[in-house]
Amino acid sequence: MSKASNPFIPWHPLLFAAFPILFLFAANPGLFDLRLLFRPLIAGGCAGIVLWAVLYFLFRNASYAALWCSISILWFFSYGRFYAALDLVGFTQYLFSQWKSIEKVRFFYLVLWGEALAVVFYVLIKKKQWLDRNSAGVSQFLNRMALLLVVFSCLQIGAAKMARSPLPEQSNLMKSRIQKTRLPNIYYIIVDGYARADIIKETYGHNNDDFVRFLENKGFFVAQKSQANYPTTRLSLASALNFEYLNDFVEKNHVSEETNLSLLVRTKIHKNRL
Repeated sequence: MSKASNPFIPWHPLLFAAFPILFLFAANPGLFDLRLLFRPLIAGGCAGIVLWAVLYFLFRNASYAALWCSISILWFFSYGRFYAALDLVGFTQYLFSQWKSIEKVRFFYLVLWGEALAVVFYVLIKKKQWLDRNSAGVSQFLNRMALLLVVFSCLQIGAAKMARSPLPEQSNLMKSRIQKTRLPNIYYIIVDGYARADIIKETYGHNNDDFVRFLENKGFFVAQKSQANYPTTRLSLASALNFEYLNDFVEKNHVSEETNLSLLVRTKIHKNRL
């Protein structure tokens, strides 16, 4: 039986390769410069083309190879969501309590995720004749789905870019008072998520004095009773690097509730008073 020609070019693998990258930028507005977007897009597109070419060499069918390629790409990028979902329902904690090793848990997840992909590929093999007969409809559906995902992510990125409101420029008074030729090298180290020595000793029974003395011997000042102003790193950094609380900044500059908080925090960190 001759194969029916497919009038729809199956270009969905390239779009599915671009979608996770665009989605990452769209979900984190203000954290990335748009100029950083092109290199991963090119790398993802090239990887998709190479995988598609290899599969075409194996199957000699562009639509069928494109279907395998798109599924592989989606499988690869969705593992993190799969892991997070199992962790959210407490399955990771349960396995860790049984095996006492997070490496074993992660390896089990990889095996489980790999078996899921194998099942999907098995179905594709069993349904190959049906897929050949309906290649045009399958390609059209996947093309439109991939295009919709990419366009939606691009619109989100564009909306976030347009919503960025210019913030007042920081004063240059401090810079003008300091001779640039005499500026010292200052290292402000924040061990993110690392508790104070007294908290570690009280909660976990671990004496962390060796680490603290190591830093002090290197010339660092270690705050003994430090407390974070905010529960997340970005908010604390934005506040500490500008010598003010964020609510004071919002009140002084009349920042509206609609202003994207991520863009505000990013601006305060990268354009800080220090």
